[in-house]
Amino acid sequence: MTRRHSFTSAVLDAADGNTLIARDAGGWASATMVDEVYGHVDVHDPVFDAALRTVWGETK
Repeated sequence: MTRRHSFTSAVLDAADGNTLIARDAGGWASATMVDEVYGHVDVHDPVFDAALRTVWGETK
């Protein structure tokens, strides 16, 4: 399972989070399954960081 998780995570990173590409590359039956199991927030994404700071009332 570790190899499959690493593979799918790497495909998601390379495909900019496109779960359809990861689904097809990994042989999954559903893109929803890929999203639920492997789709993780990129905490280093500047858009994600800005969104959190806005919600928290902080500025960078």
